[in-house]
Amino acid sequence: MHVMDRVGEVDFGIPEEAELEAMSCLLAEEFSHFEPAAVALGIPCSQVRSQVEAFGQKAVSEQLTVIARQRNTHGILGALVTEDFFTPLTTDTQMAAPAFAPLGALLEGLDDQYRKVHTIEAGTHLHLFMLGVAAHATGRGVASRLVTTCLNNGRSRGYRTAVTEATGIVSQHIFRKLGFREMFVGSYQKFEFNGQRVFASIGETEGVMLMARDL
Repeated sequence: MHVMDRVGEVDFGIPEEAELEAMSCLLAEEFSHFEPAAVALGIPCSQVRSQVEAFGQKAVSEQLTVIARQRNTHGILGALVTEDFFTPLTTDTQMAAPAFAPLGALLEGLDDQYRKVHTIEAGTHLHLFMLGVAAHATGRGVASRLVTTCLNNGRSRGYRTAVTEATGIVSQHIFRKLGFREMFVGSYQKFEFNGQRVFASIGETEGVMLMARDL
């Protein structure tokens, strides 16, 4: 891990390849049990893990993803998967977990709206798209510090804008508190995939919010 920030006994920084497995396990556990869209779709832990693992090499090469690690145990407490918004995902990464297809379609629709009114070039826009914190580490400010570390890292690399699709009320609150503004909303109640309203059971928030802020 390349440490970029330290708060108490927690280090924040860029993961190394050897830490990707632990990062994938943590995000799989948290998303399959707590992320609203994943829960609504019934995506199993194994498929979330496959999706994160498929992104692993991209995370290592771009050096934009950040993790939080307990200093004394080296246990992973949280992660924020981040990429260059200009660089497309490979077909293998997109298809690693087919159960994600409805959510992918919803997010792609929001991204297309954003791309229609903003010029996206390599090295200009950070895409923050998977934020998770271990259950035993919540309430310690880990999520907010992950976002802050990510933004600082991106700014130091020349990025000018950060974009995210916040899927739940907690992540929406975190990003809003850190200066992100709502730009587009994908309604959970109205969205249909193959004729089915697959997210109709989600009632905690209006929908996925595409949010952005300048760096």
